[in-house]
Amino acid sequence: DERFWSHNGIDIKRIFGAFWTNLRTGSLQGASTINQQLAKIIYLSPEQNYTRKIKDAYYGMQLDRQLSKEQILEAYLNTINLGSVAFSGSYSIQANGIQAAAELYFSKSLDELTHAEAALLAGIPRNPPRYSPVSTIRKENIREDHIVYDNSDTEYALVFNPETLPRMRLVLNSMHRLGYLSDNEYDTALNQDIAASIKVNRLTNDEISSYFGDLVQRDVVNEMEKIGYSRAEALQLVQSGGLTIHSTLNMDLQRILEDEFSKSENFPGTFKDGDGNYI
Repeated sequence: DERFWSHNGIDIKRIFGAFWTNLRTGSLQGASTINQQLAKIIYLSPEQNYTRKIKDAYYGMQLDRQLSKEQILEAYLNTINLGSVAFSGSYSIQANGIQAAAELYFSKSLDELTHAEAALLAGIPRNPPRYSPVSTIRKENIREDHIVYDNSDTEYALVFNPETLPRMRLVLNSMHRLGYLSDNEYDTALNQDIAASIKVNRLTNDEISSYFGDLVQRDVVNEMEKIGYSRAEALQLVQSGGLTIHSTLNMDLQRILEDEFSKSENFPGTFKDGDGNYI
C-alpha cells in the first residue's frame, strides 16, 4: 500500500491497475489498501467477490474519516494474521499481531528487529501459510539442505521455509525504492543471513511450565472476572484472544532447575533398591 499516507482509504490508481490486469488475464487481483484489509478483518468475510470489495472500500473510507493514519496502521498491525508454528501434529502457536510475530519467530520485541526481519514479517500477511519463515515437516522428510531449528519432537521437526526469502526481498526493494531505506541500509538488509536470525519462541507452551501456565491463566481469568467479564469471555480472551501475558517464569533457568532436580544423585541419602537404582 505505497500511497497509504496520502489516499482517503482507497487507492484509485491501484484499483484501475488491478481492473485492467483482471480484464486482460481473467484473474481477480486485489487492490486493497490497509484500510480495506482492516475493514475486512473487523466487519466482513474473506470471500473474494466484487460485492465484498465494494463494501470494504466503503468501510475503508469511513475508517479514514474517523481515525488517524497512525491509529489505522496500529489497529491493522495488532490484528493481522502473521502465520503460525506447529510444534507437533496437534500443538501450534499462531501469531496474531506484529509483536506476537516478532516474539514467535525471532524471540525479540519490535524495537529490536533489523530491517530484514521487519521486512520478512511485513511480507507474511499476503499468504501466511506460504510465507511464514518456519515450516513443520515429518522427520523422515528432512533433507541435507534443510536448516533445522528443532527436532526434539518424536515425529516432527521445525525447518526454515525458503519461500519467505523472495517475498522479504520484494518488501526491502519497495522500501528502498520509496526512500524508506538508504543504499547502505538496503545492502545490509539484503546481506543479512535471515535464516540464522530465526529463533523460534515456544512462549510458555512447554511441558515443564504447564503447572505454572495453568496457575497464571487461573489468576488472569479471576482478575478479568473482577472487572466485569464473564468466566467464558475471560477464558476465550486468555486462550485465543491474542493477549500477551508476561510472567516471572524464566524458561532457561526453569529448564536447568528441572534437569538438576531430576538427578537423584543431587540429593544425598536418597534410597536405593536392591539393584542400586534410586527410588
